[in-house]
Amino acid sequence: MSRIVGIDWSIRCPAICIFETNENPPVWYPENCQIHFLTEKKKFCYRITPNIQGHYMPLYKEQDDIDRFNAISDWGMGLLREGDIIGIEDYAFSAQGMVYKIGENTGLFKYKMWKEGLSVDLVSNSKPKKLACGKGNGDKQSVYDAFVAETGWNLHHHIKSRSRKITSPLSDIADSYWICKWLFQKTNAL
Repeated sequence: MSRIVGIDWSIRCPAICIFETNENPPVWYPENCQIHFLTEKKKFCYRITPNIQGHYMPLYKEQDDIDRFNAISDWGMGLLREGDIIGIEDYAFSAQGMVYKIGENTGLFKYKMWKEGLSVDLVSNSKPKKLACGKGNGDKQSVYDAFVAETGWNLHHHIKSRSRKITSPLSDIADSYWICKWLFQKTNAL
């Protein structure tokens, strides 16, 4: 079976969930997932669980955006293989903030995947949320809570935040997981 890859792509903390099994037909088990995320915080750069790995990439204020986007996409490409079934979260139409930079960063990554002949499904952000929470407009807390309930991987004590809200990398890890599971279900329903 081909690997199924769910990608939550961003400028600061992209996360990639890779599902792989030899079972035929394949059955979804969280233990068959490996989740990788990129962070600029050294304290998160270790194997948090047997299935989740943080990777360090510093952010320098003087660093050119294109250099950073290129390094981020090189990291992502290093995790992908020919034959992977890939889903990446599509752009949010109501997004605010650094939308041009997000577009450039994601566009460069999509270009590199295209150049390598990798096929990519664009996944609207409501589909994985509906799978996780039962509704397509679930908030970060609900999506993360569903992730913990399904996997048993409560990462909050490993990744401490000053905020009580669910933030990166927790939300990115959960999002990549649900994108991957949604793509698994779509692929195996055919």
